Amino acid sequence: MNRTIVENKSNQEIVQGRGSRDERTMIPRPSTLDSGRKRRPFRFENLEVWQGARALNRKVYRFTRKFPSEEQFGLTSQIRRACVSVSSNIAEGSGRNSDKDFAHFLEQAYGSLMEVASQFFVALDEQYVSHEEAELIFEDIDNLARKTVALNRSLDVAHSKVKLQRR
Repeated sequence: MNRTIVENKSNQEIVQGRGSRDERTMIPRPSTLDSGRKRRPFRFENLEVWQGARALNRKVYRFTRKFPSEEQFGLTSQIRRACVSVSSNIAEGSGRNSDKDFAHFLEQAYGSLMEVASQFFVALDEQYVSHEEAELIFEDIDNLARKTVALNRSLDVAHSKVKLQRR
């Protein structure tokens, strides 16, 4: 079959088949790093806190899909951005060259977790989520906050602003 490349996108080529009907197929473009081996994971992928933040993202997105459409550019967007910020800050911090920098980004992630919690109180007040759904999110946030603080404390940094209060 003769194929013609019709569009390039990042790491893939979209090709169009020639014949009686148009076929669009995604073909992975060979990478100079791809020699048949599995890629080495990024440092953050191995962190339990990043994996937990990713799981929280999925849960938050699932719950916010049920929010009223008038909240699409308000509370829904704000909660999602704050939640994505948690995993993004953990990833960015893990790529820094010093524990001090990593600790700073972990503190940012912790702050974003608190922002998500506060916004879920608003969602609860507005009855966009049930008490049970909110408690699931709060438990996940609490668990992730504890792990974030523990990781921060394990770093070789003299002082950390984040201190988790016991309930």
